[in-house]
Amino acid sequence: MKQEVKGKLEELTVNVVRSSALNNNLYDAWFNKPFNIEELRLFTRNYGEWVKSFPKTLAILFVNLYDSTAQTEIASTLNSEMGYGNPEKAHWKLLDYFMNKLSIHLEKKCELDRSELKKQLELLPTTKQLIDGERELYGDEDRRKAVGAQLALEWQAYHMLSKLHEGAQRNYSHLWPSRIDFDRDAEYFLIHLIAEKDHERESLEAAKQHAKSIEDVVRISFGFNQHLDLIANFWDGLYQSIRGVKNA
Repeated sequence: MKQEVKGKLEELTVNVVRSSALNNNLYDAWFNKPFNIEELRLFTRNYGEWVKSFPKTLAILFVNLYDSTAQTEIASTLNSEMGYGNPEKAHWKLLDYFMNKLSIHLEKKCELDRSELKKQLELLPTTKQLIDGERELYGDEDRRKAVGAQLALEWQAYHMLSKLHEGAQRNYSHLWPSRIDFDRDAEYFLIHLIAEKDHERESLEAAKQHAKSIEDVVRISFGFNQHLDLIANFWDGLYQSIRGVKNA
């Protein structure tokens, strides 16, 4: 039974690459050509809000779990999200820093300042659905769903950050004096590419603590797939909004 349960969990993580959370129109658009400033404003407002909200969501999961091993794994991930004790290295601040630097290089200074964008642009409905849905899943009284949701988040995250980094590099790195200068300012992406493999392991260890039977894996899978659907809908909502800007 233990081997069968382990196999089912591994199957979940392997299949994440086929999800529309990772294969979608937004990523295609991000790769194909630079976004104009209005499209970048939409991206920054919505993606930035999700990134900013995530540590608080993760804290909900930490409080919700009862298993000390699972809590330890989540605490490690949360510590990383918050910059390992350095407030300026919190992941959302690194993203804000990159977007502000991008606006300067585009000669659109302050146009991608998320604190200003919050006053100017409403969040998209699908962004609100992702943030609220994520919090609901992480706080679910069925902790199997909660760890399943985190498993989905972390096992798609490395691929997500790889895609976002590649698109940014492809379309915007030429704006910087050198590739080294770009990479220095793009720390948000690079730090994730280093950290996410640890986060994958941590989320899997947390899931294993709640997977003692096939029924447990079924409930973990439910949370896993719900979260992937929320992420896929988020990217689709952002793409549709950006397409509306293009067609305006």
